Amino acid sequence: MLLEALGTPGPAAAQVAASLVDADLCGHASHGVVRLATMYAPMVEDGTLDPTATPTVDDAERPRVRVDGNRGFGQRTGRAAVDAGVEVAAERGVAAVGVKNGAHMGRI
Repeated sequence: MLLEALGTPGPAAAQVAASLVDADLCGHASHGVVRLATMYAPMVEDGTLDPTATPTVDDAERPRVRVDGNRGFGQRTGRAAVDAGVEVAAERGVAAVGVKNGAHMGRI
């Protein structure tokens, strides 16, 4: 798989690949697998995108949540943001989520 060849660990590669394929299947080809060669591979090569990065979540100031993508894939950063927001909103009734350092999120 190209994502793994770029250095992306297996589970993360599967998550990003599923998002890209889903975009294609839903008719959003501009945000599908075409992004691998046209955007993601060049970003990894020039150091803009870290294929091994894992998003970190700071929710110490609930209901405000901050997600740092750590220059990783936006699909992973976006998923972490949604999951954290849902968790905090379930507990507090509301959540505000900010995201930084996440690459292109695709069609999340």
